[in-house]
Amino acid sequence: MKSKRFWQYLALAILLTIGLVACGGGNTNTTENQAPAATEAPATGDEAVTPTEAPAADGEITLRWRTRPDNQAEIDVYQSVSDSINIPGVTLQYEAGGSETSSYQDVLKTELASGTAPDVFWIPGTDVADFATRGLLMDLRSMADGTAGYSDADFYPGPMFHLTFNPETGNTGEALWGLPRDVSTFALYL
Repeated sequence: MKSKRFWQYLALAILLTIGLVACGGGNTNTTENQAPAATEAPATGDEAVTPTEAPAADGEITLRWRTRPDNQAEIDVYQSVSDSINIPGVTLQYEAGGSETSSYQDVLKTELASGTAPDVFWIPGTDVADFATRGLLMDLRSMADGTAGYSDADFYPGPMFHLTFNPETGNTGEALWGLPRDVSTFALYL
């Protein structure tokens, strides 16, 4: 039970940090931080979003977070996580994203471009490098390193290689773009 509470607090800390950064003053150069529209070609990675400072919290904070659940049981689990974390002044709002067939990523990229994306969101591993190099993800390394009990080694090395890869230096283990939600085998050859 202690381990479950630790992961709830770690998830909340990540949600709060990302939420505060996401609530920061926007860049007035809207073309610099826009994600490509669904009809545009993918970004080359040359565009980077300039990070902004988070404003001081002066009241109620609502953090929106989204996953792409496979079924109602997953939706219920994620909703129960939001419901079970009670911090004064903080409201967690869970949004179940669509399925693979409902253009989840296209909708998310459109929301990022318009400034209406959730504060925390699930993306497939194939999008992590693109989102990180364009400055759409917060590097959580310093926060994770300062959290008692956190270790990259607690997760499968394959996904963590990509989630800890620093595109500026080309080294793994230097950044932390997120944590794996689940890991699956798409094909198994015998």
